[in-house]
Amino acid sequence: MKKHTIELSAEQRAELEEVISKGRVSARTVQHAHVLLKTDSGAWGPKWSDAEICEAFGVGESTCLRIR
Repeated sequence: MKKHTIELSAEQRAELEEVISKGRVSARTVQHAHVLLKTDSGAWGPKWSDAEICEAFGVGESTCLRIR
C-alpha cells in the first residue's frame, strides 16, 4: 500500500484540536483527529510513525492507512 504524507496547516490543526476538546463528537471522530494530528509531517507536526500511532491509540496499521 502507498503511504500518504499529511501536512496540516495551522488552521487545520486548530480545527482538529477543537474537535478533540469539544466533547460532543463521536469517539471515532476524536480518534481520527488524534491520528491525523500525530501523522502530521508539517512544521508543527510530531511526525509519528504508523507503528507509534498503532501502539499509542490501540488501532491497527490498516486503520492508520485508511485515516490518512
